[in-house]
Amino acid sequence: MNPIHYVRQLEIEEPSRLISKEFGSADDIVPQNQLELKDKQQSAFVNAGSLVTFEAGVSTQHQEDFLNSILLAQLAADKKFSRYNQVVDWYKFYSDVLTNIGWPGNFEFTEYDSGGAQVEVDKVVIQILTALAGGVASAALLATIKALGDLPGDDRKFLIFSSRSQHLESANFQISRVIETNGVLQVRLGAVYFKSDKRQVRFLWFSFDSSKIKLYKGGQNILLVEDTYNKVRGVIKEKLGDNATNFIGNLSI
Repeated sequence: MNPIHYVRQLEIEEPSRLISKEFGSADDIVPQNQLELKDKQQSAFVNAGSLVTFEAGVSTQHQEDFLNSILLAQLAADKKFSRYNQVVDWYKFYSDVLTNIGWPGNFEFTEYDSGGAQVEVDKVVIQILTALAGGVASAALLATIKALGDLPGDDRKFLIFSSRSQHLESANFQISRVIETNGVLQVRLGAVYFKSDKRQVRFLWFSFDSSKIKLYKGGQNILLVEDTYNKVRGVIKEKLGDNATNFIGNLSI
């Protein structure tokens, strides 16, 4: 399908429904006018139910492109499937959106076995992305997770991530590490879904009893196909409208 037509026919979640009643309404979150993008500097963002880390060297244009891409994929998947009860279908459609706009890839989930009595969700995330990076841990990624955890519970960015990544005892979220080398944009994207026996707002830093949580993980390395994305950059921004700033927020790392 023509990528421009594909984006134009996509339906996305309505803005008024982006914040669940569990955490508040969209009116409770003060919108921001624009993102603070810093050219080729290390930075981090909350993006609906995703966390994004940009390593030093990523241009502002590529930062905006990736942030808009994964927001579009999330909102389109949220419109079509339940993020918490139709997880396989949700990710299939999420991947389909990314593929059609220039980010070809596909998620394959496996059940996570902690090998111990406890499951620490942040450690799982770090293991996924470290494996994708060939065993190299990223200081910027660790700083991103810490920055989100340091936010108070009523902070706009914390509310956005919490409201779009979890519901009751389930959570479904993504964390990306973005690298640019000689103009080529590479993303190491990890995804986690779990269902436990308790609701925990700060689930990313919580230690769950391994016998009372089912956790699935997936990850992939994806490269941006510039020729495809250049065609749809404008229509994606048009499709997202105010969502492109209202539901993305800078983290200090």
